[in-house]
Amino acid sequence: MGTCTLLAEWTFARRFVYGLIIFGTINAILIIFREREKPRQGPLRDKGELPAAHELLEAELNDRVALLGDQHPDVAVSLHNLGLVLLDEGRYVEAVQRFEEALRICRATPDSQKAAIGRALTGLAAALHGSGEHLTDVARCQEALTVLTRGTPDHVEALGLLGRLHLGHGHARAAEPLLRTNLELLQQSLGPEHLRTVLGARALASCLTALRRFDEAEPLLLDSYPKIKTVFGDHHRLTVEAVAALIRLYTDWGKPLEAERYRVLLPGDVPLGEFEGAAQALQELADVQRTPADDDPDDGGGAGKVE
Repeated sequence: MGTCTLLAEWTFARRFVYGLIIFGTINAILIIFREREKPRQGPLRDKGELPAAHELLEAELNDRVALLGDQHPDVAVSLHNLGLVLLDEGRYVEAVQRFEEALRICRATPDSQKAAIGRALTGLAAALHGSGEHLTDVARCQEALTVLTRGTPDHVEALGLLGRLHLGHGHARAAEPLLRTNLELLQQSLGPEHLRTVLGARALASCLTALRRFDEAEPLLLDSYPKIKTVFGDHHRLTVEAVAALIRLYTDWGKPLEAERYRVLLPGDVPLGEFEGAAQALQELADVQRTPADDDPDDGGGAGKVE
């Protein structure tokens, strides 16, 4: 009787364990299948469909945590991508939290690639700037540039972000060489019509406006505005920022009639200064204050040097 009971209990335990293994395997397969069937978040972000991209990434993050645990490198990837969407949505404090989580996982993973750490630092720098943490945003971006391999797309994006951060802090002279190099590299790698190239040109134009080099800024802004409008439509923040940049150009240039042509395109309840400039990396949309045209002439000493 005792032997039969032990055998029965062993059989039940074995079947229970097998059942758990089978259930876990099926669940893992279903998660992988769902991930393959999901549309990628990148195209959704490019189209400005942020709520859909956010929902997709939240589901992907939850699936990966359930399948892999909360310390897996793939979870860091999901956290990073979610941070980018939060940046686009203007939810900077939440974005800082996501990028910090991603960075912590990457640094704790022995075989983590430097590119993953650099990307997390770049995103964190943009989020810190958007949330008003201006004492640490530049340092994080400079740290990213020391980690990333020179000439790679990630390095180019971090380089552009550093220029935008300097511009946002009112250091246009320090920003110009960084933004100009960033634009040249984007043109070489992605072509002149790619959205990142267009945004890079607009950032350089805003810098040139701040330096009162209006004749250089004008063609860049006139070329970038219709391209941004075509992608995002009339009311997207990037489109409004492009309009605001043209208004600022012509206002500072002393051409009020030209400025008025674009002023009527702004939503009536939007202050012009709210959209002057943006700290973007991988299309990050962190708002910055208007860059003064008469910034400190000594601010460029070494700021454009990137190791």
